[in-house]
Amino acid sequence: MSSYKEKTTQNSNLEEENLNKKLQETVVERKYSQNNGNQKSVSKRTYTSKPNELVVTLKASDEQQKIAKEMVTIWNEEFRYSIKPIKAYCSKNTNVKLYHLYKETFSEDLEKWKNYALKVNSSKFLMGEKPTKTGFKAVFSWLVKQDVVEDILNGAYGVGDRELDKNNLSQNIEKQKELIVQKTNDKIVEYIKNNISESKEKYEFNSYVLEKRFEDDGDRYCIKHLVTNNTWLSPHSLVYDSKNKGLHQSLYESYVMKKYFGKTNLEARTKVKHSIDDISNKTAGIELFKKLSDLNNQISCLDLEVTKKSLHLKDIFYI
Repeated sequence: MSSYKEKTTQNSNLEEENLNKKLQETVVERKYSQNNGNQKSVSKRTYTSKPNELVVTLKASDEQQKIAKEMVTIWNEEFRYSIKPIKAYCSKNTNVKLYHLYKETFSEDLEKWKNYALKVNSSKFLMGEKPTKTGFKAVFSWLVKQDVVEDILNGAYGVGDRELDKNNLSQNIEKQKELIVQKTNDKIVEYIKNNISESKEKYEFNSYVLEKRFEDDGDRYCIKHLVTNNTWLSPHSLVYDSKNKGLHQSLYESYVMKKYFGKTNLEARTKVKHSIDDISNKTAGIELFKKLSDLNNQISCLDLEVTKKSLHLKDIFYI
């Protein structure tokens, strides 16, 4: 009797294991897409240990992925002339959306997709250049939504109120140069604020001005001509008159830069401009724009170090 029960239990356990194994199998089914009778899409059905649970994950076919990559390449090619491009990318979700747009909205015509990208590039609002409360700028995942695409194709969101970046390359190159100079200066100011005692340095700066030490050091910080050749500005008014607060701050920052980095604000900006000119003399057009864009991106994540009172702009160039 005991042997019979043990055998029955073993059979029951074996059947349960087989059932669980069967329920956990992954079955791949191919179905014809409702949107296109001759195009197959793949749905992956995963059965869990609970019979009523079913997880369905849509996977893009090889053709869908290929088309999506082509669409992303075309988009990024048109936006490579932009200072702040809207970058396209591939993902599981976007691949499916892109393929649907390719088949249904753009009638399998990649030239129409390219023209759509240009419409986006022609809108100040979509490119984030229209003043808004939230500082809106379109992102790629939003721009591939069916309803958004249709609106833009119909001229919504100010399409056409902005010059295409590909037609504005020369001006964008000059803007890139200005951004590099400004970003470099901002990085230096950021370093000063984070690593130097402002109260101590301002006290020493004010003493330097009030005591006219520039008379003895050859005007090292380029201040003398401002406070001795102007009837409206004196050392005392520079330090204490609130009307000169902006000038005082600017000269103070220049003083600190010269003291610790060996160059005044103006000298540093001039050096950066010369470095940019060297790049400009070696290349032109879209290649120059790309080099300046790369430089701009590097400065954004720049590491600043002070060594022997000289400022090192790591991996880019030296001021």
